[in-house]
Amino acid sequence: MPIRIDRRRALLGAGAAGAALSLSPVLKNAAAASTFSAGPVRHILPSATHERFVIKLSLHSAPSTPPLLRVGDQLVPGKQSDTEGLFFIYDVSGLAPDTEYPLQLVDRRGHALTSAWPLRTFPAPAARPRRFRLAAITCAGGRDEFIDPRPDGDTDIEPQFQPLRIKRRILARALEFQPDALHANGDHIYWDLRSVPSSLGQGMSPQAALIGPGFFDRNQPVLGTHNETILKNGFGPQIADLYGVDWRSTPVYFVVDDHDYTDNDEANELQRTFPPDRFMREVARTTQAMYYPELFTGGDFPVEYDTNGLSRDFGLLRYGKLFEGLIYNAKGQMTNTRDPQSPDYQGNSDQAGHPESRLVPEAIEEWLLQRTADTDAAHLAHIPSSPILWGAGKFAEWYPDALGDDGHLTSDEDKPYWPDGWNLQHDRLLKATSEQERIPLWISGDLHASALGTISRTNDTDLSANPVVSLCCGTPGTGEPGFPSSFRGVRPEPSTTVTAHEIVPAIEENGFSIVDFTPSHVTVSMFAWDYRTQPEADIDSLQPFHVQRFRR
Repeated sequence: MPIRIDRRRALLGAGAAGAALSLSPVLKNAAAASTFSAGPVRHILPSATHERFVIKLSLHSAPSTPPLLRVGDQLVPGKQSDTEGLFFIYDVSGLAPDTEYPLQLVDRRGHALTSAWPLRTFPAPAARPRRFRLAAITCAGGRDEFIDPRPDGDTDIEPQFQPLRIKRRILARALEFQPDALHANGDHIYWDLRSVPSSLGQGMSPQAALIGPGFFDRNQPVLGTHNETILKNGFGPQIADLYGVDWRSTPVYFVVDDHDYTDNDEANELQRTFPPDRFMREVARTTQAMYYPELFTGGDFPVEYDTNGLSRDFGLLRYGKLFEGLIYNAKGQMTNTRDPQSPDYQGNSDQAGHPESRLVPEAIEEWLLQRTADTDAAHLAHIPSSPILWGAGKFAEWYPDALGDDGHLTSDEDKPYWPDGWNLQHDRLLKATSEQERIPLWISGDLHASALGTISRTNDTDLSANPVVSLCCGTPGTGEPGFPSSFRGVRPEPSTTVTAHEIVPAIEENGFSIVDFTPSHVTVSMFAWDYRTQPEADIDSLQPFHVQRFRR
């Protein structure tokens, strides 16, 4: 059945925010943060299901013996994920649903290394919780030292990214709304190595040479070589110092995107950066192993992508029978039978077509379609790393659009090395979500923007009976040179292949989204802060600039 929309607009006013978001837990959260002692711990990022915790943790210096994690009455050993003994994974199973456990890091003698902190399991899959709140961000990475490498005649030095203190302040504001989980959609790090011009201002810049020190050697392994030092020095502040220990009690769900492989997705006569090569995959996997949890699997998940109930690229966020999120990486395992440099190449590279190409592997697509049809959750969201509805003319988008001479997207000209199989897969997935008797919600990022809209048609597929809802969740990290209108010359625009209604056209400011789920409604609250016009202190009291409620 079609969704119904209740629309409210707000200009940073407490009245509108109060209608959508309860601010009462803010003081409780602030008090808890002020009393926690992190001791030797640099960062903690946990994830959770109804019966399992996976926690990634790093230390400022290597201990004489690996620390243990006390979870309730049990002591859990950590698995070391680097060669120096600074990073540990704690995998705790057999937990009770919807139960808060006290956690504490201790040494081998049981002496406390940190204060205790709480972490709660999710409700059981058959439980019926009344609410679920998801915070969503994208493109939070970037180093303070990285500047715009493109000469423009201006003597001012433009940083590519917001400084760490700004990003931490934005995340702190999101945390004050007490989300039940955080979704971080790709680009957790920026350290491009080959794509131009971004590499000249990132991983191959003079600043990177000082931070490393030096540059990555693509012919060497990551762990156990100087590559490991560069990864820790270069990536650590982008993740460990950004999140710190603030999110220790909030489960996080990270998905990988192009920059996490150390490159922007580019395809031209000189280079094609994707599909990722061996070194790119190893960097992305090592970063994930050290810094943030893998995704949980379930629901007849394809065995070839499952490792002990976890997956690097695809997974499930399940919150009782209220919510199910299907999270997937849409770049790391793409197939491109049109590109002669791709291992999947099947010839005829100068011709259109190649419907067998996919951004998501065939087995994962089948799983996504099956979960969409069979889930018993009240609400289902597709959460890919590549957004739907909007594009910016990038290579590895679902869409054939490129930047035209008039400064807008066009599909009248052939996009080099782009196979139409990617768009066909997009249409199959959108059709499946529109055909369900739920709000067909998609949450994504990548475009360094906040946007909200609906799709009533994609190519020849009519979705008007239940238009697909697309949320681009907002970025805490991007600086002026990194917004699409500056970097690519176009603000994110609806693809020419869809019939869309932009409820909120793409806004290139820093921010985040909060999505509230109840049995009958989905409420999207969008937050934005404009560093060009607003003082930094405004971040601490941000209210939604737009609130949208959807119901079936």
